[in-house]
Amino acid sequence: MGTNCRFFLGLPSSSFPAFANSIQPRLTTGAFGDFKNLKMEAEKMEEIAAKDVTATKKPTKKGRHGLGHVYQHRANWWLDARVKGTRHRVKLGPVKLLEKREARVIAEAKIKEMLMPKAEPIKGVLPFSEFAEKFVAMSVETKRGWEQYAGKRPDQTPFKWACEFFGSR
Repeated sequence: MGTNCRFFLGLPSSSFPAFANSIQPRLTTGAFGDFKNLKMEAEKMEEIAAKDVTATKKPTKKGRHGLGHVYQHRANWWLDARVKGTRHRVKLGPVKLLEKREARVIAEAKIKEMLMPKAEPIKGVLPFSEFAEKFVAMSVETKRGWEQYAGKRPDQTPFKWACEFFGSR
């Protein structure tokens, strides 16, 4: 019986030596009486053979680039890394100034920075008057046009409209 299945598949009898005696076509009853369901048995044999083939495959290595991949795109070095399941692509610097090993050193520093836990902002109630003072001080340091307001109160700056609206809440 096992020989008939191999013959049905068109395979030589030595193709499936392990399965030659174990799988035999079943007899089933249908509307037309008893018959051998060779097609189903042939599909089962193919599935078993495919399982044996997939079991012998070597697993592919994931993360072959270590923590990230440094590559050159146009005139810049880039880092492509996955951190905590999120893909990050970071520009490292121009090719003219950096060699690949220097770019790799920068990339390792960027990856360490991404892996470090970020400080959670302190949540709480801050009166608007304190916020206004902090905002004006930050704006004087970082914004060009605000240099003229250094040392002035918030109500003497362009922020005065917000100060009038919110008051000392």
